[in-house]
Order: sequence, then structure tokens, then C-alpha cells
Amino acid sequence: MCLGDVDLDQGVLRVNKGKGGRARVVPLTPVAAEAIERYLKRGRSKLLVGKARRELFVGDRGALIHRAVAGRIVQFWAKRARVKKRVTCHTFRHSVATHLLQHGADIRHIQVLLGHASLKTTEIYTRVEIGDLRKVVARAHPRG
Repeated sequence: MCLGDVDLDQGVLRVNKGKGGRARVVPLTPVAAEAIERYLKRGRSKLLVGKARRELFVGDRGALIHRAVAGRIVQFWAKRARVKKRVTCHTFRHSVATHLLQHGADIRHIQVLLGHASLKTTEIYTRVEIGDLRKVVARAHPRG
């Protein structure tokens, strides 16, 4: 992901090499946009230490952060937060999809956000809890 892939004015991020090689544009939440803006203004230049890089996210020596390194960072902070389950970068995709679904997002919108060609793939990502199913049945079933 390059610096040009983030547009803070529009509040979007371009994912050019996503899952299946499909490009897409995803909206940034105000919190995410603010965090990226802070990182760009304060943190990134300290990491680069005079180096010029196109990549948006860089490591502590100013180099590109590879997927494996990002995974280790996530696992470090999950452990520090005393999360008992195994947490990976991919866990965030599942979590976002699940939370969006739980809060009323249409599964087709989630499909586009995640960049899935098939709705069946999106359904795998969304963990529907029995409590959520009960609420839907109570709300939507004519005899609920």
C-alpha cells in the first residue's frame, strides 16, 4: 500500500492488491482516518529517518512492513492485552464483517468491502451468533 492509496480528504483507502487481485476502494471510519493522519504527521517521518519511501506503512528502520512482521505485531499486542484466543491480521477481517452484520449492514455491502467475488465467501467470514438469530426471529418473524 502506497502513500497515494490513502485519501484523507475523501476518507477512503484504495486497496490495489487485495484478495484475489481485485482492486477496491474502502471507506475509512473517522477514527481510522484520524489515526492515519496522526501517523503521517508525527510517526512516519521518525521511522524513515531521512529515507524516501512510497509505502504507507514502514517499520522501525524505515523499511516496508511485510505481512509476517505485521502478524507478529498483532500477536504481540494481543498477548499484551491478555487476549486468550489466537489473533492474526486476518482476525480483523472476520471481526469487521461480523460486527457490521450484527449492526445491520447488508451482507452484499460487506461482500464489496471485503472484496469477495462470491457471497458464499462472505458468509464464511460472518459469524452469526445464536443470540443474534433470536433477535432477528423475534423482530422479523410474523409470530415472533
